[in-house]
Amino acid sequence: MKTLDSIDLLIKKKKAKVYTAAEIKEMIRRGDPVSSDEVDVVTCGTFGVMSGTMAVISVPVAGPGSFAKADSIRLNGVPGTPGPCPNENLGVVDCVVYGTSHRDRRYGGGHLFKDIVSGRPITAEVTSGGKSFRKELTIGDIPSARMIVTRGAFRNYTAFVNQEDGTFSTIFSVSGMKHYEIDGYRNSPCSFAALSLTGGQCGCQCAHCGGSLLQGMADASTPEKLAACIDKAAGMGCTGVLVSGGSGLDGAVPVLPAMEGIAYAKSKGLKVLVHTGLADKATAAALKKANVDQALCDVIGSAKTIKGVYGLDKSPEDFYASMLCCVEAGIETAPHLVVGLDFGRIEGEYRAIDMVRRAGAKRFVLVVLAPRRGTQMAGVRPPLPEDVVKVFRYAADTLPGVQIALGCARPSIHAADLEKAAVDLGFGAIAYPRQSTVDYARGIGLAPYFFEECCSLVGNG
Repeated sequence: MKTLDSIDLLIKKKKAKVYTAAEIKEMIRRGDPVSSDEVDVVTCGTFGVMSGTMAVISVPVAGPGSFAKADSIRLNGVPGTPGPCPNENLGVVDCVVYGTSHRDRRYGGGHLFKDIVSGRPITAEVTSGGKSFRKELTIGDIPSARMIVTRGAFRNYTAFVNQEDGTFSTIFSVSGMKHYEIDGYRNSPCSFAALSLTGGQCGCQCAHCGGSLLQGMADASTPEKLAACIDKAAGMGCTGVLVSGGSGLDGAVPVLPAMEGIAYAKSKGLKVLVHTGLADKATAAALKKANVDQALCDVIGSAKTIKGVYGLDKSPEDFYASMLCCVEAGIETAPHLVVGLDFGRIEGEYRAIDMVRRAGAKRFVLVVLAPRRGTQMAGVRPPLPEDVVKVFRYAADTLPGVQIALGCARPSIHAADLEKAAVDLGFGAIAYPRQSTVDYARGIGLAPYFFEECCSLVGNG
């Protein structure tokens, strides 16, 4: 029997005998000899949608009272099942669409889901009592949509349900902050880890987030859990961790009680980025003593936005003072500005950029409001791309010598335009750029470099 090492050597020499699973089946049907002498590798991967994947989508197709009950619904020709809620009298059809349903041999539920989240227009066709209704819509027109993946609960094929505390990798999940893949490049699934000092809890419950961003982070809400998360990150080969959490009613993330764990992460050789919320001098001094690599702080230039979105009785100067505490403590500080944070309106962004200049921060991250389902902003339209680009341009002009990055969040419907603008304006980094953006950068003579850490760290070696 061949060993794995011997097969690895054959692969490196490009002499391995590689077959797909379909080819092996055909060989067996023909009676061909199939043994380790004739076969080195069998590839079994698939890009198809896994069974057990479905979406529950609320589809507006007509005005209220247009019909009483939908008999059938198709989205881009893919059949759905009307229900589970009888909203048809409102002209809205709640439906279930299975990922494995098909319009034809070349298009099915998986393609439909991708088109929806990409912001592409889709066509809804509904029949009711002999009448037909047809409407073209995009994700911005859909009030609610949820994808359900039943196999995501499998720990493995012999133990479907995880009844233990904690998080386990499953046979259909990807570790790390976010999977990213384009032509010729795929990131490591565990290069950086995000930890929440408050678990899934957030006292602030901001209108744009409502604590939803914490759900994708590892629970580090006790000293023991924080230490375990750090050990796991180091053991998986992570280069660093983002320490975040929900803000309290004072706008601060509870960083000080976690300082021992943060220092422990540094002792394990990890880069440590800390999202501070509103930091004071004591917090900044403790972070400096722990030798954290960066402090990430929010910068907001409008008291109206602070009150209306964060629910805090604070002023832009409070956010400026927080940023200044970190800068003056000698911590590399990367303020983050959400463009369009005031329910999609430009409100205080230019003042916030001026605050970054006054504080003397050398790094600056811009993200763009991407309304999240289940939050108070679920139905809000993101800011117009031309208005966002004006903010981008003002930042580039006002902050010469500052490393500006386009961070993770931006609405998918405008992402390509915003990324292109970031390239044209000379931003130093773009998180998770689209294939078209990378191609554009190469087309104008740039040489994109892929960096598997937070965008605020680009240029730190």
